[in-house]
Amino acid sequence: MATLVKKCQVCLFEGKSISQQLHHQRIHEGDSNFLYVCPLPTCHVRYGSYDALNRHISFHNVSRVEVVGLDGIIRCAAANCDRVLSCNQAICYHYLNDHLKSGDAVRCPLKCKSKRGFILRSSLASHLSVYHPGWRDDIDSSHPSVPPVVEVDPGHGGEEEGRDNLEDPGQEFGMGEEENLHHVIESRNADQHSSDDSSSYMSDEHDGLGGFTSKKIVSLIAKSYARMEGKLIISAKSVQKISKGIAVLSELVQDRQKSKMMYYLRKEGLTDESIERVVSGVLANDPFYHAHHKNTPGDSLTTDHLRKAYYHKHFNYVQPIERNLLRNPKDRSVMLYYVPVYETLKVMLEDPSIQAAVDESFSDLNNRDPNIIRKYTHGSVFLNRNAPKERIDIFIFQDSFRCAKRNSSRFKTSGVYMVLANLKPHQRSKLKAKRLVFLIMEKAMTSIDNGVERAFRKLVDDLKILEENGIEYKGKVIPFRLQFLIGDNLGKLVI
Repeated sequence: MATLVKKCQVCLFEGKSISQQLHHQRIHEGDSNFLYVCPLPTCHVRYGSYDALNRHISFHNVSRVEVVGLDGIIRCAAANCDRVLSCNQAICYHYLNDHLKSGDAVRCPLKCKSKRGFILRSSLASHLSVYHPGWRDDIDSSHPSVPPVVEVDPGHGGEEEGRDNLEDPGQEFGMGEEENLHHVIESRNADQHSSDDSSSYMSDEHDGLGGFTSKKIVSLIAKSYARMEGKLIISAKSVQKISKGIAVLSELVQDRQKSKMMYYLRKEGLTDESIERVVSGVLANDPFYHAHHKNTPGDSLTTDHLRKAYYHKHFNYVQPIERNLLRNPKDRSVMLYYVPVYETLKVMLEDPSIQAAVDESFSDLNNRDPNIIRKYTHGSVFLNRNAPKERIDIFIFQDSFRCAKRNSSRFKTSGVYMVLANLKPHQRSKLKAKRLVFLIMEKAMTSIDNGVERAFRKLVDDLKILEENGIEYKGKVIPFRLQFLIGDNLGKLVI
């Protein structure tokens, strides 16, 4: 009986196999607070990375390629075996992992003209790879899945052994390259007849594997670039060089794909007009190429300006404000990079997971244990202030760190950050809960007159406005307060 899988927790996508549902979750990897969920309905574990969940699946001892909702269509032809399986891939793995591992002698389980028997897993594995190259992908033509993670052990022997022992290698194609290519050509022609504009850019209606639409692929590319700058601390100039290099590679790949497609389509006897229509239709729907070139369908990520515009439009990106403390554009050592606190809080408070934590903090005082202090709101000092039950609180903390070497001398950068105090203590202690407020070289605050005041002036002004006017949350305005200004001894001396 097929194993049902849980729907995606984000977009409710329902895969046709464990492997497909597992692979689908990668499209949400860059989402805020996303956790990978085990697709088995009886398991409720969550992991922070794809690799961790991938390893976890192995402990369930279930088939990753099992197709959901299909009746068995392939019956095992081995002696004394009545197994019925749902696809060619499943029957192949059944032969490799059950029969041959037990020492049984079998023939090729696929549509194959060879009458040769196999007693070694490595021999059958080599035969399938050479003469049935698409056997791992043959799961369900309407809902294709990715190849399984578990690979067949090579054992003894290899490709040459399987090739030499074939009775009639010249005739053994079965479901190999030619038949698969013919099927692909028929599918493309069918798509062209069913679409009003076959050369149009792939939209959300043309879904790919596991929900990977063209727009989603471009979004993943943009998130990769944002991660380079935001998490890996790669400069915008370096990211631009990487983008240009990828653009060149995408052009080479497209040229290669075009020549190969034209070669095989001519081999199938298609007319030049049909070949041009098929090739143009395929290449016109390459989101990776379009993302790295201008004047192409869809969003372009070719320059830093276009990437920032994409972040603003799709990622709730808060643009930092550059300010020169001396108003001297030639002196970059006194530059302040300030991220508006109000804009940051506005984006955070629109996140459903943040809203759940904030709502829980509003009712926390009524549910607290008077004998236990779990957070700062449980202390007598806070309770004696008669604070409103609903309020957005933040902590601001400052720290200095050494960044790099310049002219053989190290220099320090001062960073100011904020964290939403309404989060639970274990949540706001995590690094990803911190939000940058501003960055500045420490010597800029100590070497110029009123450097600290100039650096903090914009932040203080914004905090005053928030405390006087409150902040909008779920359609209503609620009070706001800065609770603590935190820093170590060295940082406080600078301030």
